[in-house]
Amino acid sequence: MNVAEKRGAYIMTTIKSLKYSNPELPTLEYTISLQGSSKIDYGTPASKYWLYLKNDQLKLISDIINYSISENDERVFGGFGFKIQNLMSSIVHSKNLTDFQKNEILVEAIFTFNGITHHALKNDITDSIDIISDVLIQEWIKEGNTNLYEKGFYYYIGLLNKLNTEQIRTILYLQEFFRIGSVIIDDIPIDRKITVCQRILDTAFSLFKRENNSPRFKQELQRIVNWFKSIMVQANLLEGISKKYEEILQQIRAGYDSDE
Repeated sequence: MNVAEKRGAYIMTTIKSLKYSNPELPTLEYTISLQGSSKIDYGTPASKYWLYLKNDQLKLISDIINYSISENDERVFGGFGFKIQNLMSSIVHSKNLTDFQKNEILVEAIFTFNGITHHALKNDITDSIDIISDVLIQEWIKEGNTNLYEKGFYYYIGLLNKLNTEQIRTILYLQEFFRIGSVIIDDIPIDRKITVCQRILDTAFSLFKRENNSPRFKQELQRIVNWFKSIMVQANLLEGISKKYEEILQQIRAGYDSDE
């Protein structure tokens, strides 16, 4: 186990041992929800340790992995995306943290670890660099946690926009992104289903219009949009989307002839 993995294990073990109520360990979001009705003490040992955990320890993991990427030390950075996904999953499924506490540390983790993905891309590393799994984003959508699932969408969109479409790994990330959309067949509010469809189709159209897409990427984008349309049919959503999105579906499914 390398240094970064030890820090991750430390955070996971610590989270399992933490058990504070919202008043005992107040977050900014919780404080705002009180609308000034209570005085908050941020100087307690619990609050100070929480700051150390979610700021210093997460940044330490990021610094270690970024340094190993710069030094091309694959023993440390190898598979970092999968390991970070495990860390974030342990936070999501923690039985001790409150929802406010989970949200705060997850937002900090996404912000901090997003920088590792960008640093990896700058160093031509593309394997296992996705820090958020499609399964977690689906969970946030089902929960109606708009803050987190929107951050998950923007993370994937940023990743897809920076990847070289000649690489096979780019196809795999594209498939993961569209798998998020399969959540629309689950029992969630219709307005949330439509929002998910819009995010997926807006991204698909942006990728479709991008110059210098490889033939393989074009083919896969068409195939997966066809698949997503079948999911929308299954969810009875085709009639619920605007004409704009109907046209996006039609144009991508028709292929790239209209651009030539």
